[in-house]
Amino acid sequence: MMKRLILALVAMAIMVPSWGWSYARQKDMHKLLELPNFTTNNGAQNRYYNFRNQKGNDDKRTSMTQPFFSISYNPGLHIPYWVAWKLTKEHVSSQYKVQSDRKVIADPTVPGCPTGNDYSGVGRMTPPYSRGHMCPNADNRWCQEAVNDCYFMTNMVPQSMMMNAGRWELLESLCRSWAKQFGAVYIACGPVPEKNMEVLPFNKKMRIGMPKQCFKVVMRHDSKEGYKAIGWIFNQDNTCRSMTIDEVEKMTGLDFFHNVPEKEERAMESKMEIKDWPRAYQIEEKKHLVNYILASFFK
Repeated sequence: MMKRLILALVAMAIMVPSWGWSYARQKDMHKLLELPNFTTNNGAQNRYYNFRNQKGNDDKRTSMTQPFFSISYNPGLHIPYWVAWKLTKEHVSSQYKVQSDRKVIADPTVPGCPTGNDYSGVGRMTPPYSRGHMCPNADNRWCQEAVNDCYFMTNMVPQSMMMNAGRWELLESLCRSWAKQFGAVYIACGPVPEKNMEVLPFNKKMRIGMPKQCFKVVMRHDSKEGYKAIGWIFNQDNTCRSMTIDEVEKMTGLDFFHNVPEKEERAMESKMEIKDWPRAYQIEEKKHLVNYILASFFK
């Protein structure tokens, strides 16, 4: 009897540190640099959760953390409020062979999540639309599970094919080049909120928001240059504009990179230097409208 008791106490002693590490890991998850936070007009912050299958108590917002990127999901419009992730040099330099031609599917952890069929007919719209990845497939090819997760419908927003295959895709490619050059970048993107957002016209059973604009913000950090950040607003007609993080925050009601030390955050978000981001100027050049034409031709 005493032997069994001793063995039980030893087992518990082994398990407790494991429990403590797991709890600390989840508890610290809100400190990730890429995660945005909700704000209100009076500056108060709404609470949200970063764990799968847990519901926030503000505006019925549902947030979950994927293994490889985080999502705050809007269950009313069936699109994300935002998607955020850290992209590293190791991620984009990986040579792993993954199956990257998966079909989009409903997120099994989110009740009422759309399926790929709920976007049926969007290609017949004028202009034609598509299911737009927020966290792109190409950022996740370092791991098959990461690729699988990015095809969940919780990671999708309706985007015109013109925008999705145009300037938006060019910025995705540049983010990967910046991750290689600078070691890591922190990214958040999603739809720009609207008071009465239109919904996809072909789906009479489910309201799927169809935003007029999408945003993307990118940050990097190193010991020499400190924190640098830049933001964009993209329109569905494939036009866009670069701007400061402060400007994007005003348009979205989100507080980006709030885990950066306050002094550095204020300085970083109030100014934007396009020269800090190699080739970023190309995103707004007129000649890159050809991206959409070429992408459409080869599809």
